[in-house]
Amino acid sequence: MAGRLKVSFTTPDRALVRGGEYDAVIAPSVMGQVTILPEHRPLLAEMEAGPIILKSGATSESFAVSGGFLEVAGDTVTILADTAEKKSEIDSARAQAAIKDAEAKLKTLNATEEAYVDQMQRAKRNRVRADVAAG
Repeated sequence: MAGRLKVSFTTPDRALVRGGEYDAVIAPSVMGQVTILPEHRPLLAEMEAGPIILKSGATSESFAVSGGFLEVAGDTVTILADTAEKKSEIDSARAQAAIKDAEAKLKTLNATEEAYVDQMQRAKRNRVRADVAAG
């Protein structure tokens, strides 16, 4: 049986996981979803808004991240997220309200405006939050 992954997962504000051991890490890279297993090749990837799942046996922990970086070196995975919330911390009603607000604002903006891009990103971040909370 292969070894386990040693995972460190932090944001600028807090450490979510320090040296935890997991069987797999699933993360949202800008090139697509990546699944990291023990003995993975070295990797440095930029992350986009999406879910991170840490699997250990039959259990898993889910987080919503807004972006950041992921590094794999040997069986060590380091996740540096811009922001991250545990599934249990997410206010689903607040995320749904933010999605509706962003979508309403998008209807009033021109796609060439910087505010349009900001609202698109806001909607995406909150969809991720809502999905993680529901999952």
